[in-house]
Amino acid sequence: MSTWIHPWSAPIVEAERKFTEIASATGGLVTYQREAMFAMQAIGDKEALQRCAPLSIRNAVINVASVGLSLSPALKLAYLVPREGKCCLDISYIGLVKIATDSGSVLAVKAVVVCQSDSFEYIDPFTPPKHKFDPFAGSAERGEVLGVYVIAKLANGLTQIETLSREEIDKIRAVSKAKTGPWDYWFEEMVKKAAIKRASKMWPRTERLAAAEEVINLHQGNETQLGPLTIDANGEVVDAARSAFEASQERKERLVSAANAATSAAKLREVWITGLKEVRDSNDEEAYAAFKAAVQDRGEALKKPAEEPVE
Repeated sequence: MSTWIHPWSAPIVEAERKFTEIASATGGLVTYQREAMFAMQAIGDKEALQRCAPLSIRNAVINVASVGLSLSPALKLAYLVPREGKCCLDISYIGLVKIATDSGSVLAVKAVVVCQSDSFEYIDPFTPPKHKFDPFAGSAERGEVLGVYVIAKLANGLTQIETLSREEIDKIRAVSKAKTGPWDYWFEEMVKKAAIKRASKMWPRTERLAAAEEVINLHQGNETQLGPLTIDANGEVVDAARSAFEASQERKERLVSAANAATSAAKLREVWITGLKEVRDSNDEEAYAAFKAAVQDRGEALKKPAEEPVE
């Protein structure tokens, strides 16, 4: 008696060697047999996945080993989804948080959506905001989503606060390959995921976290793209990549210097608010990371007792 083998199962089988190799190197967080079973179930239940390019199915399964997150539907850490004819590994915000907390350098992470009827007061990048709302109220009662914030408690004792406005959320959605589907049916989850992804840039780095961010950027179309051509004072076209790089370096140095020059917590907050708007408007993630680190360091220095003068 012959057994029918689905064409889309072959790429899953082909992924075994590479999957096992990567999983072994990353501590065996996931096993091929278990994840292959979940992949078979996911693809078998969705025709759109069955029509995906075979190589993309193989790569998506291998990526499961890279990030160390199970495809188990019960855990809700990661999923296989069809996107533009390809099978992609989609990591949930729960999965991102698990990767961060597994390392031990991040103790806890919480993403909270802010709605129109909520009472909300932002304080600073290191103090949890004052947020009051009825957790049992429905979406109609709480009103439109205005933004989201992330609280991360680090092992070194610091608390980091990251915010994402509705305007920024809409921009992220507009350039995402997943702008429909997940954004339509699980809007708040996608909002939290976008905020956690941004916040994670300032958490202690691990290979798993870097791999997860790479997977998200690749398959959701969040890569930074160059804008229009730049013309110099002589009317010559400037190398766009070099021009963008030089602008980023100048911006980073200027904002870091401003943070280091702040002589009080109030001055530092003013610098932060002004600089934050600039880096977000320019979508300059490198300058953002350096600026935020400088603000954190300066904030800690300003908290030192008076007998320890701040240089």
